[in-house]
Amino acid sequence: MTDCVLLPPAAGPSGFTVLAADDDEAVLDLLARILTRAGHGVLLARDGAEALRLFEEHRPDVTLLDIFMPRVTGLEALRRIRASWGDAEVVLVTGMAHTDLVIQALRHGASNFVEKPFRPSALLDQLEWSLLRRGLQREQACLACELAAVDERPGSR
Repeated sequence: MTDCVLLPPAAGPSGFTVLAADDDEAVLDLLARILTRAGHGVLLARDGAEALRLFEEHRPDVTLLDIFMPRVTGLEALRRIRASWGDAEVVLVTGMAHTDLVIQALRHGASNFVEKPFRPSALLDQLEWSLLRRGLQREQACLACELAAVDERPGSR
C-alpha cells in the first residue's frame, strides 16, 4: 500500500478538500468515511512527512493532523505549514489532550483541537468552523481581485 491516497474527487461536492494525517489506519479510515460522506474531497497521509508533501502539492482547505506520528510529528508539521502558509487552517487531533499540548498547538497556529475518541458530529462541528474561515478567505481574495480589476480600468480613477 502506498503512503498516501487521494480519494476522488480532489474537491468534493462541498467544494472543499481536507487533508487528514494519522498513523492509525483505523482512525484514518474513519476520517476518510466521515469526510467523504460530508461531501469533502479527501487526501490521506499516514505520517507527518507525507502530510507535508501532500499539503505542498494540493494546498487543502483544511488539514487534520494527529499530534503523535512517525517521521514528522503533527506539531512539527503544523509549524512548517504555518511558516509557509500563514492562513492555513490546521486542526490537531489526538488521543492525549494534555493542557500543555493544547496550549503549544494553539501557540503554533492550530485553528482548533479535537480529542480522540471523537464523535463524527463533534469532528464535523470543529471542521465547519475552519471551513467557514476558509470560505471567507476565498471570498476576500475574490473581492480583492475584482477591486483590482476595477482599479485597472481606464478612467476608473
